[in-house]
Amino acid sequence: MVLISCQYIESIELFCDEYLSDKKALEMIVNYSHEYLCEIVVTYDYQESRLLPEELEFFFINWTSHIPQKSLSLEIIRCENDKTSL
Repeated sequence: MVLISCQYIESIELFCDEYLSDKKALEMIVNYSHEYLCEIVVTYDYQESRLLPEELEFFFINWTSHIPQKSLSLEIIRCENDKTSL
């Protein structure tokens, strides 16, 4: 996992699609990130986020075990990519 080697990374943007769900992305971040990470942007490529409120709550509960250097900024963005138009 890239995050293990990047001890001083402060920001990360993940693109979620059929290969990486937003739930799995947040699980990886909470399990493998270091204390300097403070900005997370999750962009997903489907109509609705498949992230349930309970899963987001689980992320925040687990994030409290981190010793952050700064406050957390979490953005979840839906990609406005229209695949039907060329």
